[in-house]
Amino acid sequence: AGDPDNRRFMQWEGLSANQTFLKNHIKKLAKIRADHPALRRGTRTGVSASNDVLVYRMSTTGDSVYVAVNRADGERQATGLPASSTDLLSGKTISGPSTNIPARSAYILVEKLPICMNTLRHWAPNGAGFRLALYQTYDPQHCVPGRRPVLIVPGYGMNSFIFSYHPGGVSLEGFLAERGFEVWRADLREQGETQRDGGSSNFSLEDLALTDLGVAIDKVLSETTTGAERVDILGCSLGGTLMFIHATLNPRHRMGTLVAMGSPVRWERIHPLIKLAFSSPTLVGMVRVRGTRKIAELALPILAKRTPWLLSIYMNPEITDVSAVRDLVRTVEDPNRHINRQIAEWIQRRDLIVRGVNISEAIAALDNPFLCIVANGDGIVPRETAAYPFSKLCSPSKKLLEVGTDTIAMAHADLFVSCEAHERVFAPLADWLAHPTG
Repeated sequence: AGDPDNRRFMQWEGLSANQTFLKNHIKKLAKIRADHPALRRGTRTGVSASNDVLVYRMSTTGDSVYVAVNRADGERQATGLPASSTDLLSGKTISGPSTNIPARSAYILVEKLPICMNTLRHWAPNGAGFRLALYQTYDPQHCVPGRRPVLIVPGYGMNSFIFSYHPGGVSLEGFLAERGFEVWRADLREQGETQRDGGSSNFSLEDLALTDLGVAIDKVLSETTTGAERVDILGCSLGGTLMFIHATLNPRHRMGTLVAMGSPVRWERIHPLIKLAFSSPTLVGMVRVRGTRKIAELALPILAKRTPWLLSIYMNPEITDVSAVRDLVRTVEDPNRHINRQIAEWIQRRDLIVRGVNISEAIAALDNPFLCIVANGDGIVPRETAAYPFSKLCSPSKKLLEVGTDTIAMAHADLFVSCEAHERVFAPLADWLAHPTG
């Protein structure tokens, strides 16, 4: 009768950090079990065992899952695993037939079967002195009929490479292609592999949104294997802003579902460092910046080690592997001073004005299916700013996806390259694109 845990009431709120972690972990395990028939009604087969490590396989028709558990207080080796598999708990790729498992943890592995993935490069002249580079990736054996192609539009000061790369697993591009989508990514002017053919560096957000994005969309729809008449757009950071500009100023646009990942339209909140960096439109419009990629390569490891709080504005080093710095910075591009000036003016007035149109207000008329992805620890585009389009669009089919928890803060780049991205971003994104309902 004196036992305080005897018939204790269920605690629904006010959970501690450890309780929240446990709750989320159990939810993850429950979803994995629901997704895999082998874990519910499969046949269990022992694979290997030692004093501290047990590996077994659960199999049923069309589904096979390996479970490897380490009960020791230190790292131990598990054997008998597939040559290549994906850990459903972390999204990481695990190479077999043996691997080390961290102390008191487990892997739940699904074998990665060979995929006949095709990646083709296309060129699209934009009529302004640039040949835009576009990349088309798909698996002809697994493309789902009836789906529209997906075009990924990169943000500012970056190119599209990062969507084809992940430091610890499958890239965003590869993940969507594995889920049966035909995936495209575009390098706009002065990005990535795009070639200059007499083009000027004096261009604007309007040029990127109406000219370059328009050319990219036309190229996708002329070359797609899907036969679709519209393309779904995945706008990342400023790429989402360009998506909104294009949709509002081009009433005959050919975009279907819209996805914004950390994209500003109205600056509801601005990080103090961003506000300081763009405090003078005149100054930022005068300064030419060169060698940004090399600077990032040198600075990233130092920031991660000495001032992780500063790096966390853009990337959380606790959930993103920054050791692959040379690969990560391949996406970095020099900023354009004319765009810098335009962004500084935009930040000062809060609303985005293009061609005399208040885009921040005009997006209210858009009724495309819309997914708004927001990172809870984003310092580049804070939550209030990134979530603004969701509250503004009138679409009857829209969803707000907030990623990160009290114990796992996700920043801007973590949406694409963190170890949490597969479960928290890629998977729900793929589900939404397949079934865009609110």
